[in-house]
Amino acid sequence: MNFETMPEFAHMSDPLCVDAILTREAATAIAGTGLAVARWRQALLARGHDLTLITCPEAPPPGEAQAAAQRLRAVRTAFMRELARRWATRRPDLVHIELAGNVGLAALDAATQLGLPTTATFHRIDRLTGSPEAESRVLAQMAAFHRRCSLSVALGQPGAALLASLGVESVAVIGRGVDTEDFHPRWRDPSMRLAWGATPETPVILSVGRLLSIKDPGALVAACQAARARHPALRAVIVGDGPEGPALRAALPWAVFPGVLSGNALSQAYASADIFAFPPAGEPWGNVLLEAAASGLAIVGRPGGAVLNCLAPAGACVLPVPNTVPDFAAAVADLAADPARRHALGMAARTAVLSYTWDAVAERWESAWRDLLKPS
Repeated sequence: MNFETMPEFAHMSDPLCVDAILTREAATAIAGTGLAVARWRQALLARGHDLTLITCPEAPPPGEAQAAAQRLRAVRTAFMRELARRWATRRPDLVHIELAGNVGLAALDAATQLGLPTTATFHRIDRLTGSPEAESRVLAQMAAFHRRCSLSVALGQPGAALLASLGVESVAVIGRGVDTEDFHPRWRDPSMRLAWGATPETPVILSVGRLLSIKDPGALVAACQAARARHPALRAVIVGDGPEGPALRAALPWAVFPGVLSGNALSQAYASADIFAFPPAGEPWGNVLLEAAASGLAIVGRPGGAVLNCLAPAGACVLPVPNTVPDFAAAVADLAADPARRHALGMAARTAVLSYTWDAVAERWESAWRDLLKPS
């Protein structure tokens, strides 16, 4: 188990003491959930709160003698005992659990035994299972987990509605933020575009994220191929890695695959593109959408996701209707031919996300936690 604390801050009059639980695998990732937690944790620390991040591996390396279920139980039991010892001497105001897996269940069991309030973020890990039967089973397990928490937090209204349909009564909606200075149109880099084979006039399609089957890589391929058929000079840049990488490279041999990018290179990649293609239907959140919007890209997505629901009312993205792969591909191809519309959409997208600061996210967490701790 690893404890990560920060030096003392000039605390506000009534700072909250919160222990946040996250798997070590997510905490050490350079993107996604781990990065989001690190960002809102820093914002909460800056507001004067005492927030300790506690991490534990989701499972030990495979062993020869024990079955997988036994190894998972061993991790859960050891982590639960470690948390109980810690909380017996340093009792936080509440415990926040970021992922409802084996580590999350250990934290929930330990907190429940000690009467500590718990909050948990709802992540659609059921979508990673690969089969309808497994998805239904995992979703039922997640519902049981969240019904035990004092408060469950969805990233957007679609997730909140699903939790309510699963019988979870106490639900709040708190999205994520974006650093609008790290992601900004000013980071557009002509030399990066040149390395991609793009002139100043060449439209560039960008995709950023893990290359997984649930991200609908087939729709991305269809969009890139449709756009290139109408605009032979068009370039596509696919940032990320994952099991679908070989198939994508085979289908789009002319595209650029720089692998996983972070820091300045990622900021420059966003700002140096023109269109952000986001094919997964019903994505619960999508940090990359906020980053693309802050970078001033014209975004084409599909209905149902939390961020797209926020951007669409502001006219800040294109959501093809009907929600089919051919319509998504056609929308991307249409934008590739319309630089004026791309510019207008990109500026609208940036304006729409300027309020999505990490400090605003921290303020919403603070409000939810204070409401939870109010005497009944």
